[in-house]
Amino acid sequence: MVQYLNGNFAGGESVADVALNPIWTYRHSMTNDQNADRSNHDHDHSHNNSERHDHGNELDPMAARVWALETILTEKGLVEPAVLDEIIETYSHKVGPRNGAHVVAKSWSDPAFADWLEADATAAIASLGYMGRQGEHMQAVFNSADTHNLVVCTLCSCYPWPVLGPPPVWYKSPPYRSQAVINPRGVLEEFGVKLPDTTKIRVWDSTAEMRYLVVPMRPEGSEGLNVSELAALVTRNSMIGTGLALLPGAV
Repeated sequence: MVQYLNGNFAGGESVADVALNPIWTYRHSMTNDQNADRSNHDHDHSHNNSERHDHGNELDPMAARVWALETILTEKGLVEPAVLDEIIETYSHKVGPRNGAHVVAKSWSDPAFADWLEADATAAIASLGYMGRQGEHMQAVFNSADTHNLVVCTLCSCYPWPVLGPPPVWYKSPPYRSQAVINPRGVLEEFGVKLPDTTKIRVWDSTAEMRYLVVPMRPEGSEGLNVSELAALVTRNSMIGTGLALLPGAV
């Protein structure tokens, strides 16, 4: 059985949010060499219609488009490059899936926290210090022996950055966004997750109004582990629903 649930989209993202998304997406996926090329291109002169010149193929076409968009937004005062760089650095290296793993591990080891997380995920997550843009409205959905949860954003790429970091490229891809709803069991199998035919799959559609965190089932053999050790068993994919928590021996 497949159940599809979607939040109420009210178009809550600002123009700057929408504009920053493609910049963030590609800037994050660029290699170190590409980022270096981009940085080396930043030099002290303007590019106006009468002063255009050829720098060769420093950036691939997509990187060039993203850079052009960033330049336009900067010139219009909508974004500041330094702020954008700080955001990318923060979500790439200082937060990321380990925050969500801590939330899941605590819910496994603390029944009272698990109840709070289920009742008010936003507050429970914030109590651990994880909050911010893209995580203002959270709901935790718990996997069980008979129900598996899968998260998708069919509209764009809404994703809980404070607990999961930047979204993976495949999460934003049209095939995942469509097939997760049409054929979620097949999508899970592509990720190596084979569920019994009797397991119900619930597909949750993230929106600007609500983002979801999947709490995977605690793996067997993890009794006696502390929160840090449990967190090491929680993968990013298991918190999206395209994976399962690791067994203790797999870490």
